[in-house]
Amino acid sequence: MPEPFSLLRRAWLPVALDDGRREFVRPCDLVIIDGRIVQRIATGRPDCDVSLTEFLIGLLAIACPPASVRDWLKRFDTPPAAEDLLEALTPFENALILDGEGPRFFQDREKLEGEANSVAALFIDAPAEHFVKPGRVNVLSRAGAAIALATLQTSAPAGGRGHRTSLRGGGPLTTLVYPGTEDGGEPSLWRKLWANTPEAGVIGDPRAADAKRVFPWLDKTRVSDAAGVTTTPEDVHPAQAFFGMPRRIRLNFTPNSDRRPCDLTGLVDEVVVESYVSRPSGFNYVAWGRRHPLSPYYQPKGGAEYLPVHLQSSHVGYRQWLGLTIDVDLSRVRARCLDDFERRAVNFSAP
Repeated sequence: MPEPFSLLRRAWLPVALDDGRREFVRPCDLVIIDGRIVQRIATGRPDCDVSLTEFLIGLLAIACPPASVRDWLKRFDTPPAAEDLLEALTPFENALILDGEGPRFFQDREKLEGEANSVAALFIDAPAEHFVKPGRVNVLSRAGAAIALATLQTSAPAGGRGHRTSLRGGGPLTTLVYPGTEDGGEPSLWRKLWANTPEAGVIGDPRAADAKRVFPWLDKTRVSDAAGVTTTPEDVHPAQAFFGMPRRIRLNFTPNSDRRPCDLTGLVDEVVVESYVSRPSGFNYVAWGRRHPLSPYYQPKGGAEYLPVHLQSSHVGYRQWLGLTIDVDLSRVRARCLDDFERRAVNFSAP
């Protein structure tokens, strides 16, 4: 097998450039590639695009959060160079290894035994196995597998007995600030990410904390079976809001001797993933009300804890949209990122 696949140093994130081209970049290449501005994440799937956007916001929040409003404003207009971002992210490289013998990105630390599942089941919209049409998703490159994993763990829906939902429940709603531009065009990816990145201290200072408390896959899984435990913000670092791992998964990697392209990205990788092993009773997140900066919350009638809004179960329609963007009563609060951006926007004209 080749050397471990580092998601810090390999180009695995599909993005669209301002000239319409699609390229694969490293997490530090979020600003400019070959002289062209990086415009957006472009996986071809909206659920994956949003999940990767959230993941990148989380990385910025722990690696180089704005120290103040003035610092945020400065970097909004003058993004960091790729080498500066790489330097800031390097201390977390051990959490960004997809395969190998050590900890694996968004995967259970322990080797799992059990029946192999098709990689098609990693996708949230995958139907029950007996309804799956052959040939839909058979092979994933390592880039495609990383994208699928991050998406599933970020928004994991109910998956049967013992298969936990995401830190915000199954299929949470995310609201993001979409910054404007002087010419009315599409803002760059950097501005979209930075507009939603919380300042230092909002989710603590993970740089001074044990990384195992931020990235759950660096440590043994907090198994939540009958004899297991729940996971609250007090049990781990608050920054785990961006890196929750409710599902116990281990990918199976095999050489791609037939040069098969990835069914998600189209890449031809030397190593592919066709199956994975899954076990129930992963991290069971409880009492995380109002802890995720990118989600609106509501307080049920007679309830004490604020719950994350879900489009289906919360019956969100056009009439409820105002309450997701403007706090209209104490029982419904908008995402923290909207408050942060509004406060920062006041300072746009400050000297």
